[in-house]
Amino acid sequence: MAENKGISKLMIIIIVLLTLLIGVGGFLGYMYIKNQPSAPKPKTEKTMAMDEFIVNLADQDMRVYIKAKIYLAYTDTKIETEIKEKMPQIRDIVITTIRNKKSSDFDGKKLENIRKEITNKINSTLMTGQITNVYFYDIIIQ
Repeated sequence: MAENKGISKLMIIIIVLLTLLIGVGGFLGYMYIKNQPSAPKPKTEKTMAMDEFIVNLADQDMRVYIKAKIYLAYTDTKIETEIKEKMPQIRDIVITTIRNKKSSDFDGKKLENIRKEITNKINSTLMTGQITNVYFYDIIIQ
Protein backbone atom coordinates (compact mmCIF):
# COMPACT_ATOMS: atom_id res chain seq x y z
CA MET A 1 0.00 0.00 0.00
CA ALA A 2 2.81 2.39 0.78
CA GLU A 3 4.07 1.73 -2.71
CA ASN A 4 0.66 2.71 -4.23
CA LYS A 5 0.69 5.99 -2.23
CA GLY A 6 4.13 6.81 -3.65
CA ILE A 7 2.98 6.08 -7.21
CA SER A 8 -0.22 8.10 -6.83
CA LYS A 9 1.71 11.08 -5.39
CA LEU A 10 4.16 10.79 -8.28
CA MET A 11 1.25 10.66 -10.78
CA ILE A 12 -0.30 13.78 -9.23
CA ILE A 13 3.02 15.64 -9.45
CA ILE A 14 3.48 14.57 -13.11
CA ILE A 15 -0.07 15.62 -14.01
CA VAL A 16 0.36 19.02 -12.29
CA LEU A 17 3.71 19.57 -14.05
CA LEU A 18 2.26 18.57 -17.45
CA THR A 19 -0.71 20.89 -16.91
CA LEU A 20 1.62 23.78 -16.03
CA LEU A 21 3.86 23.00 -19.01
CA ILE A 22 0.90 22.94 -21.42
CA GLY A 23 -0.47 26.16 -19.92
CA VAL A 24 2.85 28.00 -20.18
CA GLY A 25 3.38 26.69 -23.73
CA GLY A 26 -0.10 27.82 -24.75
CA PHE A 27 0.44 31.26 -23.22
CA LEU A 28 3.82 31.71 -24.93
CA GLY A 29 2.35 30.57 -28.27
CA TYR A 30 -0.51 33.03 -27.90
CA MET A 31 1.89 35.90 -27.10
CA TYR A 32 4.09 34.98 -30.08
CA ILE A 33 1.17 34.98 -32.52
CA LYS A 34 -0.33 38.13 -31.01
CA ASN A 35 2.93 40.07 -31.44
CA GLN A 36 3.52 39.05 -35.06
CA PRO A 37 3.12 41.93 -37.50
CA SER A 38 -0.09 41.47 -39.42
CA ALA A 39 0.12 41.34 -43.17
CA PRO A 40 -0.93 44.62 -44.74
CA LYS A 41 -4.41 44.51 -46.17
CA PRO A 42 -4.38 44.80 -49.93
CA LYS A 43 -5.64 48.18 -51.02
CA THR A 44 -8.89 48.22 -52.89
CA GLU A 45 -8.50 49.35 -56.46
CA LYS A 46 -10.89 52.04 -57.60
CA THR A 47 -11.50 53.18 -61.15
CA MET A 48 -12.50 56.42 -62.80
CA ALA A 49 -14.11 56.37 -66.23
CA MET A 50 -12.88 58.63 -68.98
CA ASP A 51 -15.13 59.85 -71.75
CA GLU A 52 -15.21 57.66 -74.83
CA PHE A 53 -12.47 58.15 -77.43
CA ILE A 54 -12.76 58.02 -81.20
CA VAL A 55 -9.29 58.40 -82.69
CA ASN A 56 -7.62 57.86 -86.07
CA LEU A 57 -4.89 55.23 -85.97
CA ALA A 58 -1.53 55.40 -87.74
CA ASP A 59 -2.27 52.68 -90.34
CA GLN A 60 -0.84 54.00 -93.60
CA ASP A 61 -2.78 52.30 -96.38
CA MET A 62 -6.27 53.06 -95.10
CA ARG A 63 -8.24 55.12 -92.61
CA VAL A 64 -8.68 53.15 -89.43
CA TYR A 65 -10.47 54.40 -86.34
CA ILE A 66 -10.53 53.18 -82.80
CA LYS A 67 -13.42 53.74 -80.46
CA ALA A 68 -12.50 53.03 -76.85
CA LYS A 69 -13.82 53.44 -73.34
CA ILE A 70 -10.99 53.67 -70.82
CA TYR A 71 -10.89 53.51 -67.03
CA LEU A 72 -8.03 54.75 -64.87
CA ALA A 73 -7.28 52.55 -61.86
CA TYR A 74 -5.82 53.76 -58.56
CA THR A 75 -5.64 52.70 -54.92
CA ASP A 76 -5.06 56.04 -53.18
CA THR A 77 -8.21 58.15 -53.03
CA LYS A 78 -6.13 61.34 -52.59
CA ILE A 79 -5.46 61.23 -56.31
CA GLU A 80 -9.14 61.50 -57.38
CA THR A 81 -9.25 65.30 -57.24
CA GLU A 82 -6.03 65.67 -59.20
CA ILE A 83 -7.23 63.24 -61.88
CA LYS A 84 -10.44 65.24 -62.29
CA GLU A 85 -8.53 68.52 -62.47
CA LYS A 86 -6.03 67.17 -65.00
CA MET A 87 -8.52 65.24 -67.13
CA PRO A 88 -7.92 67.45 -70.21
CA GLN A 89 -4.16 66.74 -70.04
CA ILE A 90 -4.80 63.05 -69.37
CA ARG A 91 -7.18 62.80 -72.34
CA ASP A 92 -4.55 64.47 -74.52
CA ILE A 93 -1.93 61.93 -73.38
CA VAL A 94 -4.25 59.04 -74.19
CA ILE A 95 -5.32 60.44 -77.58
CA THR A 96 -1.75 61.26 -78.62
CA THR A 97 -0.49 57.84 -77.55
CA ILE A 98 -3.30 55.94 -79.30
CA ARG A 99 -3.09 58.09 -82.46
CA ASN A 100 0.52 56.93 -82.94
CA LYS A 101 -0.47 53.24 -82.88
CA LYS A 102 -1.52 50.96 -85.71
CA SER A 103 -4.52 48.65 -85.53
CA SER A 104 -2.16 45.66 -85.20
CA ASP A 105 -0.76 47.19 -81.98
CA PHE A 106 -4.03 46.38 -80.22
CA ASP A 107 -3.60 42.62 -80.53
CA GLY A 108 -2.91 40.43 -77.50
CA LYS A 109 0.24 41.22 -75.58
CA LYS A 110 0.85 44.45 -77.48
CA LEU A 111 -2.22 45.93 -75.76
CA GLU A 112 -0.47 45.41 -72.42
CA ASN A 113 2.44 47.51 -73.69
CA ILE A 114 0.02 50.29 -74.63
CA ARG A 115 -1.52 50.14 -71.14
CA LYS A 116 1.92 50.47 -69.54
CA GLU A 117 2.92 53.31 -71.86
CA ILE A 118 -0.24 55.29 -71.11
CA THR A 119 0.06 54.58 -67.37
CA ASN A 120 3.67 55.81 -67.28
CA LYS A 121 2.88 58.96 -69.26
CA ILE A 122 -0.10 59.83 -67.04
CA ASN A 123 1.88 59.14 -63.85
CA SER A 124 4.60 61.54 -64.99
CA THR A 125 2.04 64.37 -64.81
CA LEU A 126 0.52 63.47 -61.43
CA MET A 127 1.85 64.92 -58.18
CA THR A 128 -0.33 63.49 -55.37
CA GLY A 129 -0.19 59.83 -56.34
CA GLN A 130 -0.02 57.34 -59.17
CA ILE A 131 -2.53 55.42 -61.19
CA THR A 132 -2.00 51.66 -61.07
CA ASN A 133 -3.42 50.66 -64.43
CA VAL A 134 -5.39 51.66 -67.49
CA TYR A 135 -8.30 49.41 -68.43
CA PHE A 136 -9.82 49.27 -71.88
CA TYR A 137 -13.49 48.61 -71.24
CA ASP A 138 -14.59 48.75 -74.84
CA ILE A 139 -12.49 48.68 -78.00
CA ILE A 140 -13.86 48.83 -81.52
CA ILE A 141 -11.43 49.15 -84.42
CA GLN A 142 -12.94 49.90 -87.79
